[in-house]
This record gives sequence, C-alpha cells and structure tokens, in this order.
Amino acid sequence: MPDIFYDSFSCYATAQLPQRYQTVFTEVAGPVPTIEPTGGRRGNGAVRLNGLTLKGFVGRSGLPAGPLGIGFAFKTNVAYNEVIAQPCFAWRQNGTTQVDIVVAAGGTLQVTRNGTFLGAGSTPLFGNTWHYLELRTTFHTSSGALILRLDGVQILALSGVNTSATGTAYADEFCLGNSRLSTGQTGYDRSWCDLYCISNAALKGVRRIAARFPVADVASVGFAPSSGVDKYAMVAETTPDSDTTYLESTALNDYALFSFQPLPTLTNPTIDGVQVSIWGENTEVGDRSVAAQCRSNAIDAYSADIALTSSQYKYGHGIFAVDPNTGLPW
Repeated sequence: MPDIFYDSFSCYATAQLPQRYQTVFTEVAGPVPTIEPTGGRRGNGAVRLNGLTLKGFVGRSGLPAGPLGIGFAFKTNVAYNEVIAQPCFAWRQNGTTQVDIVVAAGGTLQVTRNGTFLGAGSTPLFGNTWHYLELRTTFHTSSGALILRLDGVQILALSGVNTSATGTAYADEFCLGNSRLSTGQTGYDRSWCDLYCISNAALKGVRRIAARFPVADVASVGFAPSSGVDKYAMVAETTPDSDTTYLESTALNDYALFSFQPLPTLTNPTIDGVQVSIWGENTEVGDRSVAAQCRSNAIDAYSADIALTSSQYKYGHGIFAVDPNTGLPW
C-alpha cells in the first residue's frame, strides 16, 4: 500500500508525541515540541517547535525501502526574518540525514544531501503564512531523483543526482524540524500540520487531514466500557486519557464498531483513504495484538495486526485506501 501515514495533529496531546513520533529531540533546557490543538491552518491541530536558539525535531521511523513522498502544511510563526538557512524537513537513515528541505536566507527553499547543496526553488515563503510543501525522493548515490512542490506547484525537479549521504538506497525516518545542524545553532518558531507520507507513489497535491471522532455505537462483541453503557464515549476524547475512560476486552476476536462525525463540507473532494488510529495497551501475560477495522455496507476490512505493549499505551493505525464494500476509491 503506498499510503504510510496521515497526521492531522488533532487527536493527541504533547504527552503522546513520543508514541506518535519515535524521536522527539530538543537541546537540554530547550522548549519541547508541543501539540497546539487549534494551531493549524484550519483551526485544526499542529505541532510547533519554538526553538529560538535551540535545535529540535520530531521524527517518525519504520519507513519502507524505495522512493518516498511527503506532504505537509508549514508556517513560520513570525514575520519572515530568517537570516540563517535551516532545515524544516529531512529524510534520515539510521540517524544520518539523507536529503532535507532547507529554508534559506530570504525564504526560498533549498534541497541538500546532508548539507551539500542539490538545488533550489525561486519562490519565497511568506512569514506567518501557511504554505504546503511536498517532496518525493528516490535515493541513490548517482541516479537519485527528487521533486519539490510549493503550494501545489513544482518548483524543483532533479534526476541523476546523489541523494544518498549514507550510500544506501532508502531512508527509514522522516523528521520535522532541525535534525541536522549543530547543537546551539539558531532556531526559529515554526509549525506543521496536515501531513501525509507515501511510498513509491506520485505526490498527492495539497491535502487536508480531517480528524473525526466516534459519536455512536454501531456493533460490538465482548468489549466493556470502564463506566456507563456508551462504548463510543470511552474512546471519543480528543486527547487520550489512558486509564480514565477506556474499553477492555479479554477474549479473542472481540470488536467494537462506531459511527463517526461527518466529514467537512467539501466540493468534489478526493478522499485518499481512511486511517483508523488505536491507542491501547496489553494488560495480560503474553503477547497480544489488535487490528483496525473498517465497515462499509456490512462489508469489513482489517488492517495488519498491531502488537500491543505490556502495561504501556502505544499508537497503532491502519489505512483503508478503498471502500471495503466496492473495492474502489472512496
């Protein structure tokens, strides 16, 4: 499946960042990356790195081998005055930057191979304004390629270039923020939202990621609420509350299905997929797993198994790119 991950930054809080993004780094005594529930471009959530003079980033690992693509909304949160070029995104392999997007002095975008200049666009970003950035990269030491888009418009395309600082033909992590410059390097106040990540597929164009929450029970077997009778109410919080409200199952093949908030009103929308996110833990002895389930017109589809961690909450998700009922795009 080409779709790897979507993030609206609207269904968890700062405390859950280390579960959603496996690497959360800031300099000692520096301000931590934060989730702002209404800090996004449509009043949705956003992750913010107010680095000032500090290095910081969040990174998600476990990416598959092959060409990778990313899209995200990006903003500098002040009137544009950056005078030092600084990365705002990177592909990394085993902790080393392969390729990154750098906001250069003056606001134009550059692409580098771990600091070695590869190319640049000529259109500058505007300060305190949301833009949408997309980057597709094929990793290779001599026949690499990349496409960079700004607000849906291609501003850079390269082929036959070295896009592998490590010598490997893949990256296993993406990072939002400054993951390359030295500790103490000047930082800036920036935000990201509406993110998608894909494997071996064309860039999608400007996207919005709409978080929807359960509003009613549909069907269930075995799952019991921690209080009351409404199962959906146990998992409908915008910020997970762990052991305060929850659903619990002790038997194989139990399930719980819910209906969700309607989608925003859109004109002729293209729906890339439905991502079902799960926040759970294993409270029993031995290995346990769950799966995301999607039902359409009584036809079910399931994600791959998601292994749960003993006595520690973790995130898992499944992406459904087609309607289970028709087998066609949504």
